[in-house]
Amino acid sequence: MSVSEDAQMKYKPKSVAALQIALGGLPDRMRVQADPDIRVSAKTVGELRKVKAWPENLAVAVPQERLPGSAVMVSKASVATRFALAHSRRRARHRFIARYFGAHSRTERAALQAADIARRMRGGELQ
Repeated sequence: MSVSEDAQMKYKPKSVAALQIALGGLPDRMRVQADPDIRVSAKTVGELRKVKAWPENLAVAVPQERLPGSAVMVSKASVATRFALAHSRRRARHRFIARYFGAHSRTERAALQAADIARRMRGGELQ
């Protein structure tokens, strides 16, 4: 079971130092999965942290949540995999809007509607 791509941040590290930053506080025992055409010997994040060199044409997709079965994905980079911030920015914007309406509403009904909108956005019904 792997985390969907929507719940991952994609990075294209240009160096080992940038790779270390992308891996952040992930647990050393988290699995690493690579595309079949990529030769990566690391099977865990701890092993990936020990690499001596990092090619600029590889990208990593890091799960935002540490769920059982989560894995860091290594793939060939393309222009589109530079950063995948749009999804998390969209969710943050939706939360902000729901909180704004909840804080500035004058009726209980409006507050309940704002809470319902926030719940539906978290569930993926609204985008």
